[in-house]
Amino acid sequence: MIQADLFLHAAYTIFVPMKTPVDIWAELGARLSSFGQDAASREVIARACQKNDWFEPEEIVDAVRSIREEFLSRDKIERWLACYERPATLPSRTVLVVMAGNIPLVGFFDLLCVVTAGHRCLVKMSSKDAVLMSFVIDQLKKIEPGVPVAVYDGATPFDAAIATGSDNANIDLQVLSELKKRGIKTVMGVSNISFGLPARDAVNSAFFVLAMQAGLSCAIINPQSEAMMNAYYAFGALSGLDEGCKEYVAMFAGAAQAKQQPVQTAEYTLYEAIVKGLREQSEKAVKEQLAGKQPLDIINAEMIPALDYVGKGFEERRIFLPQLLMSAEAAKAAFNVIRDKMAAEGGSQSNGIKVILATVKGDIHDIGKNIVKVLFENYGYQVIDLGKDVPPERIAETAVQNKVSVVGLSALMTTTVGAMEETIKALRAAGDFKIIVGGAVLTQDYADSIGADCYAPNAVSAVNYANSLQ
Repeated sequence: MIQADLFLHAAYTIFVPMKTPVDIWAELGARLSSFGQDAASREVIARACQKNDWFEPEEIVDAVRSIREEFLSRDKIERWLACYERPATLPSRTVLVVMAGNIPLVGFFDLLCVVTAGHRCLVKMSSKDAVLMSFVIDQLKKIEPGVPVAVYDGATPFDAAIATGSDNANIDLQVLSELKKRGIKTVMGVSNISFGLPARDAVNSAFFVLAMQAGLSCAIINPQSEAMMNAYYAFGALSGLDEGCKEYVAMFAGAAQAKQQPVQTAEYTLYEAIVKGLREQSEKAVKEQLAGKQPLDIINAEMIPALDYVGKGFEERRIFLPQLLMSAEAAKAAFNVIRDKMAAEGGSQSNGIKVILATVKGDIHDIGKNIVKVLFENYGYQVIDLGKDVPPERIAETAVQNKVSVVGLSALMTTTVGAMEETIKALRAAGDFKIIVGGAVLTQDYADSIGADCYAPNAVSAVNYANSLQ
């Protein structure tokens, strides 16, 4: 794979003489300054959320704002480009960028690098984020019709590929196959494909076989890995490279046969379903429990302990990122059922009091915050939900602008509680706010040490504290 930044070493020549890359990106930044504030962009946000139920409107606005602030100001672009030498002449290439859809506009930086370096960018859309990426491409075309960006049609040849999503492996295999056709020998390490996954040898060995089938000439592997060596000998036997399966037989003759375990099915509790990341089972379990239990009792007894377990497991590397995301989705599905139930039962009339809720910078877990949000709204509070991974300065600015009296901060991982302390300092410097903190890793002692006014071990205690201030 080719890293996006490498393209900045290419020729700094622009495709159309009228506008420089700096001009184009700066103008795009200016156009995006009103994103989320006008009817047209709000309609784009709504369609994007329909395509991906992981997206929330505030998250999309945050993503666009971050891109605009970090990448699309003229001074930042010029400082960035000044770090790279610009050769006088290098041929322009066609580069395929495979977009991911798990985060709004996650592949935008790759597109920016390719175009800025003077290359043509083919965009392979993710079905989960096609709306937002199409919107950005349309804006670029309006700024400069000749900008070399096009949606990939599946047939146009390309010189290189950058994969930012779940198609990484397929792109690698396509490249290997094309190089084989051209008679070019290849060497590749195969282990990075499994980064962040449990049981990595299982993924690595499967990809190793696919890569050899696609034409990989030489692989960099761990010869001490039983799974990798098994895959190597099995491929040789099946592909005909191991004539008469001599090497395979010599390797495995006399090996004990593994006993196949029967497939078992089971019903899961809500706790178990969340821990295992089973969305449908979570929905089923919570519906059954709602027949005889109060929503908040279910949240406190089942959902929060499950999320605490998953969060701690992730930090201790017993649970891996895909499992974490699956558990979050399962919890979200269950929580949506509970939220609908509470909404149907109705809540209190608005008391006119504004409350800010946010998951602090660096932390992407918001189920706990969302639970607190629903309870606050049920008690009549006007909640300003800033979402997750929120910088301290934004929380402080929003608190001042909206004249709120209470700010609730959430963090799940120990690695992000430092950001909570920074946020509290920013809030203290900005004004007089009552600050509630909560999350699986927090304790009363730690809350006291960072200057919080209230430590809330659960949603009920957070609301009770806010009620006590009236």
